[in-house]
Amino acid sequence: MIDDNSILEKFVLENDCNFAIDNVDFKTKEDILEECRKQFKNYTVSGLHTCLCCLRILTRDNILRKELTSEFFLSQIFKYAFEYNCNHEYSKTSLEALKSLSNILFKESCVIEPLKAMGLIKSVMESVDILIETENNERLLLCLKLLFLVTALNSASRQELIKSNALQMLMKIVKMKSSKITDLNVSAEALKVVYNILYSIRDEDVTKELGDDIQNLVVMLRCILQDPMLNEFISYALVSQVVNVLNIIPKHLYKHLLDGNFSDHATDNLIKDSAPENKTNGISSIEILIDFLHSQLKLDAGKESETASDIRTDERICPILNCLTRASKSNRRIRKFCRLKVLPYLGKDVKRLPEDGDSIRNYLCKLLTHPVQIVGESAALFIFVLCKENNLD
Repeated sequence: MIDDNSILEKFVLENDCNFAIDNVDFKTKEDILEECRKQFKNYTVSGLHTCLCCLRILTRDNILRKELTSEFFLSQIFKYAFEYNCNHEYSKTSLEALKSLSNILFKESCVIEPLKAMGLIKSVMESVDILIETENNERLLLCLKLLFLVTALNSASRQELIKSNALQMLMKIVKMKSSKITDLNVSAEALKVVYNILYSIRDEDVTKELGDDIQNLVVMLRCILQDPMLNEFISYALVSQVVNVLNIIPKHLYKHLLDGNFSDHATDNLIKDSAPENKTNGISSIEILIDFLHSQLKLDAGKESETASDIRTDERICPILNCLTRASKSNRRIRKFCRLKVLPYLGKDVKRLPEDGDSIRNYLCKLLTHPVQIVGESAALFIFVLCKENNLD
């Protein structure tokens, strides 16, 4: 007779990579769920791991996933996700529990309040604090994904995280993990949580302490952009998240994208003398953002046709356009630099059509007639802001 654990192991072996779980007989899946219930009541470490692998697979089923939102299963999954943070024996089990929890939370937002009542935010924060100093990026990434989902689906959670100084902890993660290529996904995920936390904060609600944290955040983002190891192809996700966060900071903080030694009375010649090989003139982070805009414009223009798997033009271009527009409106030096880089003197180009060529100006002119309205409007606003002499809000 086959024992219960063998049945579960067979199910995992057959369905671990089966994302179309609907093709498995429903009665079979119900039996597996019942066996998992028994395992939780009378378990071994190896049996628990197999059981949680089964639950992760069952989260793909729309009907049985709702069964997993019951108090019994939710409390068990939560328990094994966080209770054994420092126990190596349970590390794989804990990882499976985190994956199941993430899948359930993503599809069933009704579990947020029960999970918060169990102490989800506190438990995730404690886990992250332990994991920052380790090389366990997989577990850290899952914890950050949980924070991302909770802050995206529950506005009250954002306030809780602000009050618990989560912003400082997330900044520590970004600072530590952005220096290694293998850790860039962790940094990008942490910035996604930062974005969610700050998204709904109004300028008038920013306390002095929070304002100082956001200012430090901008300085840190500047350092990331200026990192000589930064490669736009490898770190696309990270730079994209940097841009997203810069889109929601208070406008007066854009000045901190300029190096501290960049004087308020810097001459126009210093701005004009900026060159790709000179990254020490105080404005290099803005130049990196402009280069990023150029690379995204080229990539978008290179698409022969847009497929479902492609990044849409508005998703690719509008965030960086809006970021540079806001920065230019907020700071005269940034605006003058952007104008010189994006709209240089025409010279011989005056004989060509404005949309002909490979410069940022040429690509922006093409976007003015883009069929997606927000794309054309974003390009037009950026050009307008650069051309207007006095546009500070």
